[in-house]
Amino acid sequence: MVSASEIRQKLAGFLAGEIDLDTFEDWIVRNTWDVHQWGDEDARNLSYAIELRLSEHSSGHLPESELKRELRPFVTNYVAHVSLGNALPVNLGSDIKWSRGVLRVGEVSDILPVVVFG
Repeated sequence: MVSASEIRQKLAGFLAGEIDLDTFEDWIVRNTWDVHQWGDEDARNLSYAIELRLSEHSSGHLPESELKRELRPFVTNYVAHVSLGNALPVNLGSDIKWSRGVLRVGEVSDILPVVVFG
């Protein structure tokens, strides 16, 4: 049973060139073929959206460059729960540097700050 975050992580590997399209496609098919039975809503929706675009690509309707462009938002625009150890005050709109890049602190509502990976 694969989670939405694991799907995003594997997708990020494909988009970063760490794995090729065939490897990613094999992984997604193998790990999400029965997502309708066990997956939470986020995993299901993400799987269906990725599989739709992969299908469009394999049928010749979506070149690989367009495929990557359409898949990129599934990795870069989501709310993540990040533990930074001790809580630090952070201003909305500020950047936090970490070992994998820069996190951008945004705002979903006036109550809930979120971290957006960019």
